[in-house]
Amino acid sequence: MLLAALRTADGTDVDTLMTGGADLSRPAWDGLGRLWLLERGALDGARVLVMTARGPREVPVPGVTGTAARQLLVSRDGSRLIALVGGPDRDRLVASRVVLDARGRAARGAQSTVIWTEPDTRVVDVAWTGQLEVAVLTPVRPGELFEIESVPVDGATVGVDTFSTVVSGRIVGLAGEPFVESPAYAIAGDGLIEVRTGERLPYAGRVRALDYPG
Repeated sequence: MLLAALRTADGTDVDTLMTGGADLSRPAWDGLGRLWLLERGALDGARVLVMTARGPREVPVPGVTGTAARQLLVSRDGSRLIALVGGPDRDRLVASRVVLDARGRAARGAQSTVIWTEPDTRVVDVAWTGQLEVAVLTPVRPGELFEIESVPVDGATVGVDTFSTVVSGRIVGLAGEPFVESPAYAIAGDGLIEVRTGERLPYAGRVRALDYPG
């Protein structure tokens, strides 16, 4: 894993943060400047890591550590982790609060709570759509139709403005951020689809991954 500024004087100002990791997930920043990632290919199951000046430090998270977790989201305030965990017949989305030590460092995660799961369902992608809400992308007819469903991360079922919609096309992922006023997009091979309005925004070329900064 490498870290560099968006613009450098000669293009060589790149820091190596981690080497030798096994199948690292896309990293995520929190608002406190901590960089998190998931090592999915560890021999004894997934590991949640936070980067420090001395290198990566493992943060044990019950329900995520040692499992077949594939994706990790971190809340902007750094207090909550959301993980996509695979199982034998279904995927599940779990949430955990970050527990700090006496020095204010992330020490561990609290026991995870399952906030979403469906029988015989595999998740394509997960993205923030609000401070306490994520969107889950699942196939209805793989390669043709996909469902996007919003899920409260705190388990609330009352007074939450959730949504569910179906989009067509070969959808490869989601792009969102934890602000309800920001649009969330389904990423297709030839354009974006605004999740809440259905508006399609074509672009030239092909895109496999797209995300908000931060």
